[in-house]
Amino acid sequence: MRDAKVIARAVAVARDVRADLLARPSFRRDLKGQCALAALHVAVVLRELHALRVGFFMKRGVLYGRCGRFPYGHAWCQVGGTIVDPTATQFGRYRAVHVVAAVDTDHYVETGRGTTAIREILTEWPCEDLPAYEHLAQELLKKSKTRAA
Repeated sequence: MRDAKVIARAVAVARDVRADLLARPSFRRDLKGQCALAALHVAVVLRELHALRVGFFMKRGVLYGRCGRFPYGHAWCQVGGTIVDPTATQFGRYRAVHVVAAVDTDHYVETGRGTTAIREILTEWPCEDLPAYEHLAQELLKKSKTRAA
C-alpha cells in the first residue's frame, strides 16, 4: 500500500513539473532536452535522491538508412519498481507522464542513479542553465540527507 501511495505522489508531482515546464515559452512542447531538469525537480519534491536515474531511452527509428533501436541520453525517475517519466513525449506517442513497471519495459537502460546521476548530468550533459541544475542538485542532496537523519 505504501508503494502505491508513493507512486501516486510521484505521478502527481511529475504532472505538476511537466505543467510548469510547458508554461515556459522557450521550451519545446514535447519537452525534448528538458528530461534532466524535470527528473531533478521530481526527485527534489519527493526528497528521493535514488529516484533520479540517467541512462538511455532506446527508441525505434531510422539512422543513416538503417532501421533499429537507437540510444538517446535520458533522465527519469524510478520509485520502487515503477518508472515515472514526465518527458517521454519527446520519444513519440506517450502519455504526458509515462508510468511503467521497470520490469515491463526494455526502453530504459540505466547507467546511473542518485549522486552518480547528478554527477553525470552536471559534467557531461549540455545544460542550458547550469546554475539552475546545480541549485536543484544541491537541494536534492540536502533534502535527502535531512530525510535520512
